[in-house]
Amino acid sequence: MHPDNHLDDGLLDWLSGLDEQALTNVLTRRPLLLEPPGPRRLEDIAARLRDPVVTAEAAADLTTPEDQFLRAVQLCRALGREPAIPAVAGILGTTAAEVEPIVAALGERALAWLTHSGALGVPEALDPYSYRTHHLGQPMAELLANLDDWHVGALSAQHGLPASRARLLALFRDSERMRALVTEVPADTQELLHDLAWNGPDRAGVAPVDLENARAEDFPGGWAMERGLLFSNFGTEVHLPLEVGLALRGPDHQLPFAPRPPEVPTIAVDPARLEPDSCAAALRFLDRYHAVAAAAATEPLPLRKTGQVGARLVNRLVKLSGGTSAEVQLALAMALHAELLEVTEEGTLVPSGEATRLHAEPPATLLIALLSAWWEPAPGLPGAEGDPAGEPIDRVRYRVLRLLGELGDGRGQPDAAALTARVSWLAPFLPAESIEEHVGEILADAELLGLVSGGALTALGRALVDAGEGTHLRTDAPGLLAAAGRIAGPGPAPYEESRRADPADLARRLLQVPAKAPERDFRALADALGALPENRLGPLLAGVPVEIRYDGERLVAMGPELREDSVELWDLERAEYRTLLASRIT
Repeated sequence: MHPDNHLDDGLLDWLSGLDEQALTNVLTRRPLLLEPPGPRRLEDIAARLRDPVVTAEAAADLTTPEDQFLRAVQLCRALGREPAIPAVAGILGTTAAEVEPIVAALGERALAWLTHSGALGVPEALDPYSYRTHHLGQPMAELLANLDDWHVGALSAQHGLPASRARLLALFRDSERMRALVTEVPADTQELLHDLAWNGPDRAGVAPVDLENARAEDFPGGWAMERGLLFSNFGTEVHLPLEVGLALRGPDHQLPFAPRPPEVPTIAVDPARLEPDSCAAALRFLDRYHAVAAAAATEPLPLRKTGQVGARLVNRLVKLSGGTSAEVQLALAMALHAELLEVTEEGTLVPSGEATRLHAEPPATLLIALLSAWWEPAPGLPGAEGDPAGEPIDRVRYRVLRLLGELGDGRGQPDAAALTARVSWLAPFLPAESIEEHVGEILADAELLGLVSGGALTALGRALVDAGEGTHLRTDAPGLLAAAGRIAGPGPAPYEESRRADPADLARRLLQVPAKAPERDFRALADALGALPENRLGPLLAGVPVEIRYDGERLVAMGPELREDSVELWDLERAEYRTLLASRIT
């Protein structure tokens, strides 16, 4: 969607007000903004920042206090208050000074920004109802908007007000008046309201099936429903509005806020043993992989009928390789993820063409390919029976290694239970009940790969963390290439990385041109490209990649913009913008 189609959220103005270093920080922390086609102007950056997929990727890296802060912002908005920093801090029971570092950290990722009014802006793709995780209900403004005029009049009359949604909304947002009103509620209804306020706003079995013909005094909650303290939801279910729930929790109620991470106890680790142990583990794992690949080349490896790797196959490979079951299962999983083994129509595993290519490269190249497969999220691949779901463990993996790297020289922690509280604080979106299991599995895998030794991060592990951008690994990172080369011999990057712009250079260029492009004149652009056949002109103007010819050269282009006597297009194969004379495009 073109950025002009969005309501003004202050994002483009905020980006325009950043200095070069601050904009560079945003571009560095949000690598998806740099993906081809390269952004021409700040409005392109703003459009990408509003993209739900780009937002979700950044939000997955929120820490607990950052997540809690954004929930408080959304609650502020739902209550009709301007989400200024002091107001949001008040909801969390803290001070503006306490949350300002959080606002700064969110600003570096463009997940929160200050508008000209002093209010906080947040990406529209963030869940506006995220505060409901605290057992809070729907805002009264939305519930009133769904009522017809007759019901608005009836509800207004119950409270002695003229028929007005605005008057009703002001009443329900007055917590003191709400608490006073609840004191008039029958005892059984009071108990129900307090239960809903603390344990969740929805309750089935409260309203009668034939609600239209029921009298309020005939069922618990009827008095409250007449006065809008409860709303009918579906069937016999009732719903407690947000404002009523907050009022019942009392004037001193605050949302949870945990600004400081849990402490991680550490143990001493012999620094002299880290690199020898890392080298031995990584080379041993490469041997296990080669044994598995050789077995698949000799005879296709059978999968179970379910498409999974069975225990019988694992045991067979253990005997052939001389490794452990854990080593063999990890080698299989990584070979599948790296597409070094492929599944045949007969349901067997055989080496792929990519395996043939990589096996001809230096060993360090193969090591980086396997590490990349371990680091990055795996699509639906045949796995060992009983494997946990992939996505949560993918999100935990880089947090665990990064945490180990922060423990300090000569310190480590091999106990998953000791790391769990901190990892949960770092990854609030992940299921808390499964994190300890995932942390234990990650530590075990990392020891097998030479990334961790005795609970401490090795040089190879540190290079992997430095090369990581969330769940994406830059396989051409110099530090990673050097670390792998010291263990297994030098080798080039296994994959050609997509050509991303340098954040500092892009920030400089973006601040030198207007933030917004002139209004696009599609008719003039179509006239300029008049030599282009209609079946290609239409898709090109719509932003679809189209094959064109320019002075005999064939190229695939998209995103045309008209210049005085030329057209600027994105060349997909060169991954760069090119300025071409319109008259020579066919």
